[in-house]
Amino acid sequence: MTNADVLSALSLINTRANAGAEAAKLKLYAGTAPANIDTALSGNTLLATHTMTDPAFAAPVDTAPGGSMTANAIASDTSIDATGTLTFGRITDSNDLDVYQVSLAEIMVGTTAYVAGAISAVTALVITMPEI
Repeated sequence: MTNADVLSALSLINTRANAGAEAAKLKLYAGTAPANIDTALSGNTLLATHTMTDPAFAAPVDTAPGGSMTANAIASDTSIDATGTLTFGRITDSNDLDVYQVSLAEIMVGTTAYVAGAISAVTALVITMPEI
């Protein structure tokens, strides 16, 4: 992929995340991450659901080689749903359609040890895509 392709792919992720009438969501899970976004969840535990800003991301930037895109503000989840160890996340549009699977390398959280009823805060989410 060329650098222009990378920036277009990142823009497409943002466009898909912003589909629907409301803001995108960042859902955080425990358990083995599926192979990719097209693979259904299997035995994963939903730990927290965060509402993203609309639009979800700032414009992609050229990091030559490649590109990156940083999420706009992400609201805290004020009551974690379940106790478990955070292993991955998924960005969905407001209709809960999966858009992008997030690795722990892409999200900044205070801890990966989640306790039901506690607060989950995401301080940063950056998607980086290389030229290949």
